[in-house]
Amino acid sequence: MIDESEIVRVAVERLAPPEPSYERLVHRRNRKRRNQRISAGVVGIAVFVAAVWIVTSGGPFDRSKTPAAPGPSVSVPRALEVDYAIDLNTGLMTPLPEAIIRSLGEGRPHTDAGYAASPDDSTLAYVAPDDNGRFQIFVANLDGSGIRQVTYDPVEANSPAWSPDGMRIAYEGYSGRGARGLFVLDVATGEATKVIDVPKPGSSPTFTPDGSSIVYTGGTNQQPGLRIAPVTGGPSSLLVEPAGGIVDSGNGSISPDGSLVTYLGGGVPESGEVEHCGPCRFVANLDGTGRRVIGGWMANPAGTWSPDGSRIVTGTSYPGGGIWVIDVATGEREQAARGRMAIWLDNHTLLVEV
Repeated sequence: MIDESEIVRVAVERLAPPEPSYERLVHRRNRKRRNQRISAGVVGIAVFVAAVWIVTSGGPFDRSKTPAAPGPSVSVPRALEVDYAIDLNTGLMTPLPEAIIRSLGEGRPHTDAGYAASPDDSTLAYVAPDDNGRFQIFVANLDGSGIRQVTYDPVEANSPAWSPDGMRIAYEGYSGRGARGLFVLDVATGEATKVIDVPKPGSSPTFTPDGSSIVYTGGTNQQPGLRIAPVTGGPSSLLVEPAGGIVDSGNGSISPDGSLVTYLGGGVPESGEVEHCGPCRFVANLDGTGRRVIGGWMANPAGTWSPDGSRIVTGTSYPGGGIWVIDVATGEREQAARGRMAIWLDNHTLLVEV
């Protein structure tokens, strides 16, 4: 195992037809992003109609309504050409507000972890280029108003994750001499504090439910590990210890109630099955007991768990992939949308990155 992208590549090779080369995928992704501005114009009428609907009826970006109870998944609709919200109960898709789409620019950072919704679902943090073309963290109201840049990293900032109290944002960035690290930003003051150094990109930080620590993917490319570090600084420790044939772990987060952890793991798990899926997504008790395989691969840890902790959303970026929702209790997996990554806006609404 080398890193999260390698985990996905190996899994796809085992479970799906051979995919194009990495360079082709990157080229196709960047070409699609360059066309976003044109696509936004093509769907301009749809955006206008959606805006009218949002004003008159609230829509999926109206956080004042009480979320409906999760319902059965509907047939997977064709994805929009721009990032969008989808109501899992009805299948209704609504493009992101045009102001946010415009600010996203023509590219995406290498982490594929660009969105995070605040705990009260009122504000979106996302990654977009600044005036100098460097990727930074921006925040905006979900209706597209109030867009502002909140990080000014000398290299780039990505992988935002909100603290449970909505006052801070954790992210991966750089400081002095290009050293990569995890930072915590006070949203009100704009002050950023470095928590810990990380040796490689793709650390995907997320807060623990009590906001006291950061969970992230650390270690080396050859043997990544899901680690935890206090936000006040200090030594980190392994959150998921190697056991039962699992030799590495990463791309994980803790459930809202603090009782479970999900992560990708590699090795030869003692699953009792004749064949095993190889790099797998697991759910386990926080102390490591009760580990079991569930469906799904990569996930944006900032949005992995539904707010009520009953489901997990994962995404796959290879051609033909999609957004999958997994019931934590039963392990049942259903494709919920088309796209690469997704986060939860509430218990029945996803924000999908295409």
